[in-house]
Amino acid sequence: MEDAIFFYNPWWTERKVPPYMLKEFKRDILYKLEKYLKLNRILVLKGPRRVGKTTVLYQMLNSLLEEKTKPENVLYLSFDDPKLRVDLDKIIDFYQTKILKGSVSDSGIIYIFLDEVQYLENWQYYVKKYYDRNYPIKFIISGSSATLIRKGAESLMGRTVEEIMLPFSFKEFLEYNTKERINILPIDPPDLLFAKKYETKAKIFFEKYLLRGGYPNIFDIEETGLWQKLIKEDIIDKAIYRDIASSHDIKKPELLEKLLYYTAGITGQILNISNISNSIGLSREYINTYLHYLKSAFIVFTLRKYAKSIEKTVRSNEKVFLLDSGLINALLNKTKIDDMFAGRLVEGIVLTHLAKYEIYYWKNHTEVDFIIKKGNEIMPIEVKYQNEITGGDLKGLVKFMENYGAERGLVVTKDLLDRKTVDGRVVLFVPAWLFLLSEMCEDLSSKVMGYEFYCAGKTV
Repeated sequence: MEDAIFFYNPWWTERKVPPYMLKEFKRDILYKLEKYLKLNRILVLKGPRRVGKTTVLYQMLNSLLEEKTKPENVLYLSFDDPKLRVDLDKIIDFYQTKILKGSVSDSGIIYIFLDEVQYLENWQYYVKKYYDRNYPIKFIISGSSATLIRKGAESLMGRTVEEIMLPFSFKEFLEYNTKERINILPIDPPDLLFAKKYETKAKIFFEKYLLRGGYPNIFDIEETGLWQKLIKEDIIDKAIYRDIASSHDIKKPELLEKLLYYTAGITGQILNISNISNSIGLSREYINTYLHYLKSAFIVFTLRKYAKSIEKTVRSNEKVFLLDSGLINALLNKTKIDDMFAGRLVEGIVLTHLAKYEIYYWKNHTEVDFIIKKGNEIMPIEVKYQNEITGGDLKGLVKFMENYGAERGLVVTKDLLDRKTVDGRVVLFVPAWLFLLSEMCEDLSSKVMGYEFYCAGKTV
């Protein structure tokens, strides 16, 4: 245990974080987490495997040292290592005796990073004990299993601030490849300066993003077969067989693997549990349980149907998505993407972009891909990854707007940027790459940028 503690904390002797532990690119979530350090809360960072959570922790740690925090006041523990899965009190006693050479209560603010915390049994009770006694300890916790972390965090109610870290967004992917930070700017309608500035590069890298997705560990691997092999190993071998199967005592994890492959093939479609049961030989009850495990591992996301009645929403069949296009392509062995399949991938990417909103799908003879809701406001969003948009393509969108009184709708296209009035309703058409470089307004009815829906600090 003692050797492992020293191994994971080289800054105690080197007085800095070794360069090999840091990455040059800094994700947006890093700056948000650093602001949270000022709060009197336990920081919890959740997300799937291989999205770079540990890298972000090292970057936070490095910032603390650059801000003159004493190296001895930073303790990092990775519970991926079995040697550290012991009584946390024992580790902290060792830390006080050998490193601080005094009590944690007399050493200034102590920062304790607990990585892959789901592997430490009863971690929440240790953290709660130190927090409730007002020790000057700031806990920063990360983990890949939402179910186990959530169960632990329930006893920390009111004491935490949480963030979910997913694979790179398209904006981050573009920044990583161009080595340029993109400030979201409003589009000035006469000359569309923002769109013109990024259009060429954005289109090129968006096609690449559709194929490869946002797992950063494969960004620098050009050979398609190799990066797809690595994604499958990381998700299937580690997330499925190690994390989920062992944590939930699954006797036949190969059936969970089959469900994952099946889900990749129907991403963006409405679930039919009976069809899945017949296809993979798993009972309806187990399918629902296993889907819950995949959702808890941040691999799968589901949407419920929008309805005025909560009862109808709860009883509706869900629409299922895999959240990363690279993972979908790896599971389906796709090395090239045709236009039809590209639309399904774009739909999942748009969903991830909208994930911070209350979001549904809608179906009533016609269908709308997404309905986002904020307070009493609703807005339909349809993904049509093509340039020729016909009246038939807008049928569901317009019908929803008529039925529910939505003032505006939005269509995510391939290249088309336009604003039209359709049957008396305002519809904005935005290229997918531009949509993903923009933020939805907090007020869905706001008029900004000369169009509706997008805000970036300036109202036109």
